[in-house]
Amino acid sequence: MIELIRNQILVRYLHYLSFLLLLLGSCIYLYNTYKSNKFQTHYEAQILVNGFSSELIGKLNERLMLTKSLAAFVKHSEYNNIDNPLHLITLEDGFYRFTNSLHNDFSDIVSMQLAPEGKVKYVTNLERNQEALGHDLFIDDERREQVITTIKSRNNIVAGPLNLIQGGEAIIARQAIFTREGAFNPARVISNGRANEYDQWVTDVPSDFWGFATVLIDSQLIKDVAENWNGDRFNIAIRGRHGLGRPGEIFEGNEDVFKESIAELEVEFDGGSWLVAASTNVSYLKLNDVGIFIFTIFISITISILIKNSILERKKLTEQAQKDPLTKAFNRLKIRTEVQNCIEHYQRYGVGFCIIMFDIDKFKSINDNFGHAVGDDVLKSITDLFSNYIRKTDIFARYGGEEFIILCPNTPEINAIALAERLRALLSDTNFEIVGKVTASFGVSSFSEHDSLDSLYKRADDGIYQAKNNGRNDVCFVPIT
Repeated sequence: MIELIRNQILVRYLHYLSFLLLLLGSCIYLYNTYKSNKFQTHYEAQILVNGFSSELIGKLNERLMLTKSLAAFVKHSEYNNIDNPLHLITLEDGFYRFTNSLHNDFSDIVSMQLAPEGKVKYVTNLERNQEALGHDLFIDDERREQVITTIKSRNNIVAGPLNLIQGGEAIIARQAIFTREGAFNPARVISNGRANEYDQWVTDVPSDFWGFATVLIDSQLIKDVAENWNGDRFNIAIRGRHGLGRPGEIFEGNEDVFKESIAELEVEFDGGSWLVAASTNVSYLKLNDVGIFIFTIFISITISILIKNSILERKKLTEQAQKDPLTKAFNRLKIRTEVQNCIEHYQRYGVGFCIIMFDIDKFKSINDNFGHAVGDDVLKSITDLFSNYIRKTDIFARYGGEEFIILCPNTPEINAIALAERLRALLSDTNFEIVGKVTASFGVSSFSEHDSLDSLYKRADDGIYQAKNNGRNDVCFVPIT
């Protein structure tokens, strides 16, 4: 009887123990699913933020260059003497001829302006910006501090987005122009009633200050870019009014995006920075009928273990198939697949990327002089050196022999060229055991809409060929023709 009771209790508690173990297993599975979905969502959000920021900064920088071009036009003009009325007439004619073509290229430019001695005198798109004509930036209490900062920095300063006196909202890119000593006459400013002799700002202005070049960029530009990237799954917002970055106000999107942010990126430009953030609308976990789920767990627990073991084994075989056995870098097949993925991502979202190919200079002489074992050690050392230097999002692979390739997702060509140059210098400065100094020749290519995988590879390979012809230990970028 005691033995029977003991067995009944054991059976009873084993039943509950099994239930608890299965329930625990179900919870672990759900938790891991939650973490996996969360990681994937955050990763996609970061890709989204990177792509959005890349497009936004590209368009913004194009327009900020107009301010520098306009300032250079005045600085190098023969007719920039404010005291000479004939100079100002000639300058006015040149200003409109210079700006008309630029206006045609950028429909979102509200106005381009020149303000000799801080007073707006020349304005494009006059019909819309009539009220801005004659506006005195030094007298304007809301703008005086910003324009003085612009003068002191001697660089481009971005303000806004803010409301314009002529109506509408725009980003203001302003640059101070400096021509010659005596260009700014404090006595004239005081005599014209624009200031008195006790105003501090008059003494803060250097004598070679001529005035301001200003470009007003319609803030609709930002809204249009944001609209292209906002979707059903993610929301985007930007903060940093007046280029203040994180401390600045939110001027695009909802404040809740920053409160619930899962991806952020600082967008830097001449005169300041903005902070872009993304949040998600979707849940990381969708719960179905828990009862059915637990019931199926009882039935499929053994099959799940077998499948898991099978998946792990397949994953191991897949990794072996994707890795170069010598260097443990990715192999040609893997990098080709990743490049093709980037091409498809470019075709869907317009996110650009680059590849860097490099070939070790005179590698045959290393094998001939020191033996293939030493040559193999050099290949492995270079792989370790570069893999630890590049970004985690970059993909490093051995293309064949002594030739390697680096895939740089979401990277403009100027950054890829700079990375290749840093890698070239890093390698040439490294002293390898036994062989000493080793160099490599680099070729860089950037994907464009008329490209294919093969043409992208060929241009990078042509870059290596050019670098070799340049004497080796060089970086060459081959643009699409």
